[in-house]
Amino acid sequence: MTGALWATISGIGFGFFQAFNRRAGRAFDAYFSTSILIGLSAVILAGASILMEDLRQLSNAPLMAYINFGLAGVLHF
Repeated sequence: MTGALWATISGIGFGFFQAFNRRAGRAFDAYFSTSILIGLSAVILAGASILMEDLRQLSNAPLMAYINFGLAGVLHF
């Protein structure tokens, strides 16, 4: 899949979740629903990565690459 297609799917999924969240949001906390959204996104991303990429390359990555990747995730959210 191309990046544009993944971005479109992501935007549609986020929009659907937020529309659902608006209706259901009166019953639960916004922090809880955001945590669910982030968790589901992580699971879907991990699953897509496992299915579509050669994960053997990860064993050759330097430790600093993992640290930078984690820091980028923390800063993003």
